[in-house]
Formats: sequence, C-alpha cells, structure tokens
Amino acid sequence: MIDTITYTPAGEVQIGGRGAAGAGLRIYLDNAETATAQVPESGLWLATLPDTTPGIYTLRVDQMDGAGKVTSRFETPFKRETMEALAAASGPDLAVQELAAAPEAPAQPQAATPEPVAPETPGAQPVAAEPGVELPASAAPETAAAPEAPAAPQADPAPAPAAAPVTVTVQPGFTLWGIAQERYGDGVLYVQVFEANKDKIKDPNLIYPGQVFSVPETAASP
Repeated sequence: MIDTITYTPAGEVQIGGRGAAGAGLRIYLDNAETATAQVPESGLWLATLPDTTPGIYTLRVDQMDGAGKVTSRFETPFKRETMEALAAASGPDLAVQELAAAPEAPAQPQAATPEPVAPETPGAQPVAAEPGVELPASAAPETAAAPEAPAAPQADPAPAPAAAPVTVTVQPGFTLWGIAQERYGDGVLYVQVFEANKDKIKDPNLIYPGQVFSVPETAASP
C-alpha cells in the first residue's frame, strides 16, 4: 500500500506505505523499475525515487515473497511537479542546506578615549602648591566633563517567520474535506484548503490524483 507521496527538502520524490515485514519491494514508473526496498519489522516503508523528471506517471509498487514472486501490487497515477511549482507551493526555501557555523569575529580592540583637558586661559600662570598646603577650590584647574553619548535607538524585534505551507499530493479517494479533517481536525475547514489552491481547483467537489496542493500549516481564525 502507498500511503504518502512527498518531496524531500532537495526536491526528490519520496514515497511511503505499508507492507508485510521483511518483504521485498520493487517500485516502477510507467513499468520501468526505478527503485527497490525492503519492508522493515514495523511494516512501514519509505523509499526515495532518484532523478525523476517532471511529468505524469503510473506509479506501481510490487511486494514480493522470498522466492521473488509478486504477492501484492498497488498502482496509482502520479504527477511529478517541476522544482518551480514546488518552490511556489512550499516557499522559496525548498532546498535546505546546512551551513557550518561561522566562527565569531575576534573583538576589535577599543581605542582609549583621551580625557578632555580644559583650554588654557591666555596669560594665566599655573599655581604651585606648597607642601602640606591645600589649594583653594578657585585655584584648582578644572576639567571639562565628557559629553554623554546619545542612547542608541532600539530596533523593533523582527517578526516571527510565518509557518511554511505543507505540500500534499492527491491520492485516489482524497477529498478536500478529508484533507482538512486530517490537517486541522475539522472537515468544515476545507474552504481554507480550497482558497489556498483556487488556481488549481475549479470545482471543490472534484480533485484528481496527482495534483499537488499547498495546505497552510494552521487554519486561520474564522
């Protein structure tokens, strides 16, 4: 059984489903063998189809026993979207790359700020203090106070990024009501799925296997 058809962050087709634990799988596109896999003990399998060019295909998975005999088969139409269509449906950051963390730049040495000195008064002579005799306040040289730096304006906090929509490939038996029920827990919210894909859906009662819909991660408040 094929349960899901999705795309990896790099844009490759990834399919998953259920099968008999330990059984071998052969995966075909238009009757051409594309990949093989083995069902793990959990019974849930996942496989990536490499180098799948955009187009409409018949996707088939054969389950085999130990002797190589086909014991079960599942087939469905499948439309492999272009990278441009996937990027439009899932946002510009379709291909996700891990970047090594850049080392922090060393702190720049801070130049010492010279203390400001009061300008000399023309003709004024420095006053010498006798040992043990305190100068009167009027005779002590004054130092100009450094002006306070203006407070730097605080930047407004960056808005939180909006959640990217989920890409759903329509399978046989799918309905907008069912997609909304699974995604939001309420089939009545199918209207939001329709609104997000009006360019692809002419009649909300008619959707077709292989169509790729962009489904908002969360439902908007009514």
